[in-house]
Amino acid sequence: MSIEPKEARIHIALQIFGIHHLDLEYLKMLKLKNSRSVLAVLIIFLAIGLISSSGIEGRALPSGHCFSNRFQETSFQVLIVDCQSTLYSRLCDFVSNLFTQEEVSHIITRRKYDSLKDIVESKLKGFDLLIISGSSTFFPDSTEVKDVAALLKISIDQNKHAYGICFGLQLLAYLLDSEEGKLIKSGSWDKDVSIHIIKNDSIFKNVGSKGDSFFTRQYHNYSVLFRGKENLGDGIVLAKSKDGIEIIRVGNVVASQFHPESRFASPEAKRILKNYLREVIQKYLDQRPSKGRGIICYSPWIVEFYGLLRLRHKRIFRGNIVGLPKHTV
Repeated sequence: MSIEPKEARIHIALQIFGIHHLDLEYLKMLKLKNSRSVLAVLIIFLAIGLISSSGIEGRALPSGHCFSNRFQETSFQVLIVDCQSTLYSRLCDFVSNLFTQEEVSHIITRRKYDSLKDIVESKLKGFDLLIISGSSTFFPDSTEVKDVAALLKISIDQNKHAYGICFGLQLLAYLLDSEEGKLIKSGSWDKDVSIHIIKNDSIFKNVGSKGDSFFTRQYHNYSVLFRGKENLGDGIVLAKSKDGIEIIRVGNVVASQFHPESRFASPEAKRILKNYLREVIQKYLDQRPSKGRGIICYSPWIVEFYGLLRLRHKRIFRGNIVGLPKHTV
């Protein structure tokens, strides 16, 4: 159906501010005063957006609330290294789906273990997260994966974010302590294994706390022996099993012996990787409020005003203004 220029302008303005699913028929039926109400709230948000873009961060308005509207001029850059894992494609899908679910623009770069020279030379420049897959072929001291080890060491030294899976944990343990981090011929193949949490960490949100356990399917024939110590080099052992060390953290680098990307992984195992990715995403958004992250400050009265306006015109505001928490409207 056709609409008048006035309604068309309102329609475009609403779309710009993230309000989709506009009911054009109802909008055309609205009286002028209602259209003015819609324009009024848009003018308010535009003014606040201009203030935000001028460099004033959220802390400049202590009485307000900051939310990310997820609009980004640049995308979150993820490097996922394939160390000859049969689950590599599933791992890439797992990570991409989580970023999509969190509404974060992202680019995943896929590289094999033997095509990393340029990234090593740049010291991971431009990448926000490194993920190392499992391997059915290599050991931590294999010369074929020297560039993978170099990237992991760069992540540790520069406190960058990285997550290692199975072989990734074994490689991390070896880098932290080449003696105590050596592999032993012990593991569980296609068996459910009980994993015991020995230290609290944010990755265990909605999983458990120190002293709790959870089960997940395991696929490995080698393990890093747990020697009863909470530390391995500069790393912290977060979880163990009968086979050995299950989770290690050193700064922003985390690794798990189990495969959270596997379709046979337990909900708890999957949640651990999801928690880590969400932790990384939140830090990424918090640290870049003025570089295209679209951070806008809304004081409480604006949130309430928008809520009242939406209640009055439910048929128009069937979507949410991107950035406002859904529970407020």
